Parts: sequence; C-alpha cells; structure tokens
Amino acid sequence: MPNDIDFEKFRKYANEQIDLFKNAGMAVSFVSGNDVLFEEGFGYRNVPEKLPFTTKTLFPLGSHTKSFTATAIAMLVDRDLLDWDTPIRNYIPKFRLESPYASEKVTIRDVLSHTTGLPHHQFTFMNTEWNYKEIFKRLPHLKPVFEFRTKHKYSNLNYFIATKIIEELTGKNYFSFIKDKFLKPLDMKNTNFSVEISFKTDDYTKGYRKTDDGFAEEYYPDLQYISAGVGNINSCLTDMNKWFQFHLNKGMVNGKQLITEKTLSNLYITQRMDNNPLAAIVPGKNYIQNYGFALGWWTVNYRGIKIYQHYGTGPGIMFNGGFMPNDDLGFILFSNTSGSDLPFVFNLDIADQVLGLDLVNWGSKLMKFEEMIAKMTAKRKEASVDPQKKNTKPSHSIEEFVGIYHHPGYGKLEFIVEENQLIGKFGKDSKLETNHYHYDTYTITITHLGGFGVTKFVTFRDNFKGEISHLEINAEPMLDPVKFEKINKENMK
Repeated sequence: MPNDIDFEKFRKYANEQIDLFKNAGMAVSFVSGNDVLFEEGFGYRNVPEKLPFTTKTLFPLGSHTKSFTATAIAMLVDRDLLDWDTPIRNYIPKFRLESPYASEKVTIRDVLSHTTGLPHHQFTFMNTEWNYKEIFKRLPHLKPVFEFRTKHKYSNLNYFIATKIIEELTGKNYFSFIKDKFLKPLDMKNTNFSVEISFKTDDYTKGYRKTDDGFAEEYYPDLQYISAGVGNINSCLTDMNKWFQFHLNKGMVNGKQLITEKTLSNLYITQRMDNNPLAAIVPGKNYIQNYGFALGWWTVNYRGIKIYQHYGTGPGIMFNGGFMPNDDLGFILFSNTSGSDLPFVFNLDIADQVLGLDLVNWGSKLMKFEEMIAKMTAKRKEASVDPQKKNTKPSHSIEEFVGIYHHPGYGKLEFIVEENQLIGKFGKDSKLETNHYHYDTYTITITHLGGFGVTKFVTFRDNFKGEISHLEINAEPMLDPVKFEKINKENMK
C-alpha cells in the first residue's frame, strides 16, 4: 500500500540519482486518492540564482497535455455530444484526411489512440504562423505513413484534431472548456496555458541542458496556440496532485461525479500494443509484460502492477505523470534538464517498493545503457558516408531562388537575400540558417520555437524555360520529399 512506501529512502535515492545524471532540478510528488504522500523539489528551478523548486513552481507538462484533452473528449461522450465509434464526419462534415476512405471512417477512438496513420508532420507547426485552428484546412494535404488502423503511430496531429472537435461541438474555445470543466472544479488555480503567464509569476522553472562545465539555459517557447491541446499546459505539484487524485477517484471531485466512471474507464483500455522501450535496458528480464497505448494514456504492466501514464518532452522539459489504479497511487515526475530520462524510471522504483521487491535500480542501469548507445551512435556516425558532392555550384544565381513557396499542408516558406547570402523564413519573425550543400540543394536549420535545431534539405527545381518553379524538401522524415510551388506575393493576399 502507498502508506507503506519508505519515502525517506526514496528521497536519499532521488538525490543520488539526480547527482549521477546531473539534473539541474526536479519536482516529485506522490499521492493517494485522498492524501498527498510526498511532494518535494530537488536541485534548482533557476541555476544561476540558485532558486530551489517548490511545490508551486510552475513547469511545462509538454505532451502530458494530451491526457487533459482525452479526458475532455470523455466528457463530451458522457454528455452524448460524441460517440467513441461513430465517424467524426457524422458530427463535423467538413472533416477530411488525405485518404477518402479514412475520411469517412475515422472515429474519435482512432484519433485518441493514434491509429489514423498520420505521422507528426512536425514541419507544419515549425511555421511560426501555424495556429491549431487551421488543422481541418491542412489535414487533406498531409499524407499518412501507415494505412488507417493498421498500426499505432504517435502524432501530435491527432490531438490537434481532438482539440478542434472540442471547440466545434461545444462552441467554446479549448482553453475555456478545460478551465471551466477541470481546472475550476479541481481547484487547479495555478495551472495555465502559456509560459508567458508563468513567467509573470515569482515561482517558475527555467529549462536547461547539460554542458561540460554545468548547464546552459534552454528557451521555452509560448505554445498556447501552436500546441493547444497537444503540449501547451503548464502546472505545478500542488495542482497536478489534484489531477491524479481525480483519476484515482474515478471522476469524483468533492462528492461530485464530473464524468461517469464507465465513460472515464474507456480512456484506460489499451487499443494498441507497442514496443517495450525498457526491454533493451535489462535484456532477458520480463519486468514489463505489456506496454501499449489507450486513449490519451500509455498503459504499462510492470511486474504485475498496472500503470497509466503520459510523458512530456522538449527542450528543458522531461515529464512523466500517471497513476497505479489498483494500488491507489499517483505520481508526478518533472526534470528541467533536456535529455534526462529519470522521470521515466523513478515511478518504476516506487512500484518496486509497492510490491515489496528489491529495487531494480533503473537509474544506474539506464545510464549504462545510454553510454552504450552513445558509443554505438558515434561509431555509426564515423562509418556513415556524407552524400554531399564537393566543389559544386548552383545552376542559378541566388537571386533566382528568391520568392515565396507554398504547400497547402505546411504553409509558406520564403527565401530572401541578405548580404549576398540566401536566407530562409518560415513564418513571421523567423530566420533560418541557410547553407549551400551541393548543386541546387541547400540546407535550412530551424532553431526557433524552442531550439529544435532541425536541419532540412531544400532542392530548387526549374521548369523547361529554365525558371525556378518549385522546391522539394524532406519535410517529414518518414515520407518522400514534398513539393512547394513558387508563387507571386500578390497571389497570397
């Protein structure tokens, strides 16, 4: 039982692991349905000023936002505004995907379980002018990577769809709906949808990445409209404790049933099995019997303990929150250090204590595994052959590459010349580092919106007149390059 967990022992273990993995800071909390069992900050929320984490330090949840969106959908089902297995087109006739068949058949269950076949298409929302409200306009032009319902493929696009469905069926914007139906009833008064709001308080965390001599700050972008319903919620331990108590108590808050237990239970039913990401860390051990995805939650069977959780990752964001329904235990684990996997294994160490078993000591095993992977990656990089053709020149002057190029799914990509250098722009106030690679191919590096540091290949193409007519870019890694047509500015008005 949760009350039997030795949290003093865990505190010592946590401090050891944080030092071992060189985390700038962490926030950790454990709750039962009725009590807060443990909540504490470790390290610093602000390294230069040595400001400690507190129980009210605000931090981004990243993709754990999706658990709120899925729960909001369950509320619509509970109110007969939506059915899990009725095609979305029955409710929203304008809904379309690239596949006519999928367009007619996709249900909200397909969307929430990531079985639409869509990949991330992350290049779409790297455009600084992207807004989640455009999702229905963009979808018909974004190709899937798998046939509809054949495989699980995690994609932010699915939850943009869910976010817009909430708005279409309720007539309220996503932020108002979540605030009125969850944040207010659960008294989550510190939770918000924009890091700009967090930055105006006196207790928020900054994000960091490890360096050879300490930590460097990561940039937290404001994702309110870029990732609405997908990765934009910010919260703290005291508020998130209430979120997991709500789920542990099966939709009941202060004696009021916000969602019926029957409807809510649909969120936790595994829809697709997935590969166990921890199997390679401890080969030959069957610690995790099942690993899959339900509706807004990953489902894990760890040494007989059932766990529902959802992660959140990004620059300076490593979050894992979930609960063990049969053991009346919820957990919140956040690190403000990029690449820290500690939030993904601390809950397993607690599960070991719940079972009364010896600790597997996932942290140490994970570090050894990561060191092995790093060495293998370095060797592969050394052995890889760069396809770049050396000492080549473009077949056109850089001025001929200047212009606006458009794709109906990804938006506008513009090229200008500054100081005899070709510069890319992907949305307002953006500037992409642009370098000649070979022939008429350039690379663009996207560092805005949280320092993605993503590099794409852009190849300019000409028509039979020898005029640049379009470009091709490897926008989605799992698909062939896509075509952006060159247009006149006047046509975009």
